[in-house]
Amino acid sequence: MKIDVQLWSFLYAIFSGWIFYVLSFFNYKIVKNYKIIWKYIITIVFVIDFDLLFLLGLYIINEGILHIYFLLILVISFFVSVKLMPKLKNRIKKS
Repeated sequence: MKIDVQLWSFLYAIFSGWIFYVLSFFNYKIVKNYKIIWKYIITIVFVIDFDLLFLLGLYIINEGILHIYFLLILVISFFVSVKLMPKLKNRIKKS
């Protein structure tokens, strides 16, 4: 894989991790008032849809080549977003 394609794939994985955090936050806000079985069903469908969109994006960027480090970057960027977004929200509220 060429270096520019790999760089675009890294950036896409980082961006996707951040988007996954934001969308999962909204998903939680939406489903928190439903019964437990509906919470599980909606969350499973949400995760499957996001995974398919992630793979579609990788297919567009690098012909669908999925390496383990793309998934690791996705997960790491999700957890970094979990740590940084509350601090960013507090900083915006103070301004």
